[in-house]
Amino acid sequence: GQSFLKWSGTRSPDGVWSGALAADQVFLPSLGLYLGRSPTVRDFSSPVNVRMDYSWETLHKKGQCHWTVHTGTTNLNLPALFRWPLPIDSLVANGSVVVTDGVLDMKGVSFKVTNVDGEAQGVLDLTGLGSQKPWINLATTVRGIPTDRANTYYPAHIMHSGLVTWLEKALHG
Repeated sequence: GQSFLKWSGTRSPDGVWSGALAADQVFLPSLGLYLGRSPTVRDFSSPVNVRMDYSWETLHKKGQCHWTVHTGTTNLNLPALFRWPLPIDSLVANGSVVVTDGVLDMKGVSFKVTNVDGEAQGVLDLTGLGSQKPWINLATTVRGIPTDRANTYYPAHIMHSGLVTWLEKALHG
């Protein structure tokens, strides 16, 4: 399909930008040049439709953005974590990004991912990206995944091999 990008925005008298960004049939890895080395961007393997609402303000070497993103159907391919690409029918996420002196914090990112097998909901914080000591905090609840498909969704490549073996035997349909 044909890609298109639509952006609208306004700047208030106090310097806050707000608006919307819409893109259809975007192949996210191609945006890596513009978005840096974000692993989640470069590993979507199918074009997606993205809708983002945002507001952005800058104060004293500090920028803050509140955002909401909606995607359509795609596959997320993270071979460092998962054995197979993860199918996604819908991803809805929102949160805020704060940049201070070149260090990025992504806070309170709530997300919901659905596909034919079930859904995952959670909250993600990424703190100190670009610093010497970045950290991640992730809490997720998964529902509706059939046990014979569970091996698609756990990060086998970073799990202890004994646990992977145990799960393979325990989770059969």
